[in-house]
Amino acid sequence: MRNILARIPHRQKKSVAGGLKSICLAPDDTVARERAEAFIEKYRKRFSEAVHCLEDSLTALLNQTIA
Repeated sequence: MRNILARIPHRQKKSVAGGLKSICLAPDDTVARERAEAFIEKYRKRFSEAVHCLEDSLTALLNQTIA
């Protein structure tokens, strides 16, 4: 999560962090993936580097938080 937020301008970090936390706090893998897809669609154009980082690390992130 830190690597993703490092690619977000300071002024937007709080709102983006909320979206990332909702992915991490999802009750199961299915909900987490749905939230991740919604996050990706919402921020793809504005924060492409952060979205790319999330896409690359999504499986590892979900394994850490849901396991």
